[in-house]
Amino acid sequence: MKFGGFSFQSQDIIQSVESYHQIFGWEILRQSFNHAEMKIPSVDSGGVTLYWSPMDGECPTNPGTMTLMLSEIDKDKLLENKFWKSEFRLEYNDEKHNYSSWLDQNKNRIWLYLI
Repeated sequence: MKFGGFSFQSQDIIQSVESYHQIFGWEILRQSFNHAEMKIPSVDSGGVTLYWSPMDGECPTNPGTMTLMLSEIDKDKLLENKFWKSEFRLEYNDEKHNYSSWLDQNKNRIWLYLI
């Protein structure tokens, strides 16, 4: 058995995938108006796939959650990215424990943990 990936929801698949590509630089494997796939590289494996689908389609998907572990420098770069600024809003911030939660326009959540 092998982990295949995880899913995010979007009503505008192409716009969402393009935004994530602009923010993170992840490779777009395929995209259409009702489905897309991105390859997220990983240091300790061949990477994982992020699947995009609408809530009402052949493969219905609810909003998803992703956790990123990053340095203070990488976090600062991310938060200054113009696409990040336009696509995400801060949901929760815990400065004491060095993590925050951000939502995109489709309510997909990204947790940022400082390492």
